[in-house]
Amino acid sequence: MSDELLIYVIPTLLGLGAALLGRWMARKGGWRRVLSLAMIASGALAGLMLYADSLDDPWAAIGVAALAALGVGPVILGLVLGGFVGWVGWRRGG
Repeated sequence: MSDELLIYVIPTLLGLGAALLGRWMARKGGWRRVLSLAMIASGALAGLMLYADSLDDPWAAIGVAALAALGVGPVILGLVLGGFVGWVGWRRGG
């Protein structure tokens, strides 16, 4: 059960939360704020991947890279998709 929680449930909740945040930000502040936050999250993911690459223990590096991808990846995707949905709704006047 804990493997399913780590692999499926937590990234899904992170992605959905980021999608709601992105939708709200796009409706309130425009598309640029969403993209700025997504770029910051992408930089965090890249930094974690570089850190994983610099580790001497390959298993620790694999663990850091996997947890970074499972944690930050859905946030980036959710922000961009939710922001796009919010931006389209804002453009249509809804």
